[in-house]
Amino acid sequence: MDDIKLLKRSAILAIVTILILLASITATTYAWFTFTSSALVEPMQGSVSGGGVILLISNSIDGEFTEYCDLVLSNNTKNLYPMTTSDLLDFYVPSGQDSNGFPTGYTKKTKPDTYALHGKVYLLALGTPCYVYFDKSKLYFGENEQALAAMRLGLSIKTEAGRENFIFKLDDMGDTSKAESHWTIEKHGSVYGGEYVNDPAIQIDPFCAEINGETVIPARRRLATLTKNDIAEVDYWLYIEGCDPNCINSVQRKDIGIKLSFAGSWE
Repeated sequence: MDDIKLLKRSAILAIVTILILLASITATTYAWFTFTSSALVEPMQGSVSGGGVILLISNSIDGEFTEYCDLVLSNNTKNLYPMTTSDLLDFYVPSGQDSNGFPTGYTKKTKPDTYALHGKVYLLALGTPCYVYFDKSKLYFGENEQALAAMRLGLSIKTEAGRENFIFKLDDMGDTSKAESHWTIEKHGSVYGGEYVNDPAIQIDPFCAEINGETVIPARRRLATLTKNDIAEVDYWLYIEGCDPNCINSVQRKDIGIKLSFAGSWE
């Protein structure tokens, strides 16, 4: 009975951390990354909130849904390189650079393969409808200001209502005011998606609920709306945006990590 009561109070979920150790050798403007994955795997207990919402998580649609789950990468990624995308559908990597470090061309990658950390998780609104937000207090992508300034978190969320894609800047996750920058493309404020387009990345703060004890205070914007017993499929990518002015040599040899945390409420 106590377990059932605890389950019914669960609304904030945290995914296990995989800390990534980055190392590199390069003398070009674009950074080049290699890392050892799963250097540290540490489970995080989900918090609880009120409102009667039951939001659960699993790394498999057929798996057990509970308060937290392991983060499982979709491939055996051995290297992490800068890449660029405008829609999380097509990914591009520079195929060459001129003497100024500007890309001379791009190669299309339908799947990011070694260019990003990618995986899936599933969110279940058990017995009740649910609005889904981030719980910023448990989000984590490392503490290095240069890496936070250059990285992006991509989310593609599929629900009964359809699919919606988000690309988030991570500047809100730390103080990036002292991060070094240098433009490595001629069209500033753009990313490449077959051609240069305006950078679609948005700040993460408007999607972060405030957690006050067992109460979830809704954020200004929602990640998703789940109907009763709806399961949302969440693809995630953590990557270095190659067109970002902070994606320069000084971002190399930095430690990053990944923890995702979601909050649920019906308000």
